[in-house]
Amino acid sequence: MPKYFYGATSLTGGGTGALDAISNEDLQDNDGAVVITDGDGSYVYTYDAESSAAEDSPNVIAPDDIGGGNGRWILEKPEPASHTHTESDITDLDHTDPNIGGAATELTITSGEIIVTGSRWVRYHKVDTEGDAQTLL
Repeated sequence: MPKYFYGATSLTGGGTGALDAISNEDLQDNDGAVVITDGDGSYVYTYDAESSAAEDSPNVIAPDDIGGGNGRWILEKPEPASHTHTESDITDLDHTDPNIGGAATELTITSGEIIVTGSRWVRYHKVDTEGDAQTLL
């Protein structure tokens, strides 16, 4: 649980409002930060006082005053909630081709997976880290 939560308007650059400009002296393990940039989006970070990972924006941000020491902002990657749609929710999946076996009756979306179910078939799609769907079955 964070002890302190910080706000920033840029990830790096060391200037006023940058996440890497927050002094390491002020940070404690598990502090949190929200960065809302002008055009790049928003990010949520947790400070890991033990990390010595190489800086890799936006995934890992090192405070400018850290030198070679430990302490990094680590990007939090939220897990999307699972949700299932029923037949009445599905309007664009009406496959009446006899080779497919009728209309889709259920659509389930979970973290990294999409399952489309029909009365006599199931299609699985895996979503990779780039957000592209790949048919598995």
